[in-house]
Amino acid sequence: MPAASEILVRYVTSSRHYRASDLTVKPEAFTPDPHTELSVTKKNGLADHQLWAIGQDVVQESDPPKTLHGRSEFNLSAARDFTLPVKDDPTPKNPHHAVIHNWPPGKPAQKIHALKIAEVASKLIRPP
Repeated sequence: MPAASEILVRYVTSSRHYRASDLTVKPEAFTPDPHTELSVTKKNGLADHQLWAIGQDVVQESDPPKTLHGRSEFNLSAARDFTLPVKDDPTPKNPHHAVIHNWPPGKPAQKIHALKIAEVASKLIRPP
């Protein structure tokens, strides 16, 4: 589990995952469906330029490559009744990578947890 003050970052790679009018990040950005792990990055005092470099790697390694629309930051300890664990899952290009795991299968069950994250997540932070 992350430390009480640990900030997690979720990269937003779809324009459908935020509202352009107010940059609110939608719960769908925090839903791992069809998987049962949600990829995040632990902020760990990383500078802004380091976070954007990791985000660029994320979209470039996607198949097919995606667009980095921005990122959202959140502290899971602020999420009401959030019980899914976080585990470190470093990758060669992102030693700060982690996953929120043990999600229930199926989009409806996952949306319950995604709503809890969305409630405490920052608005979309756009890349420079």
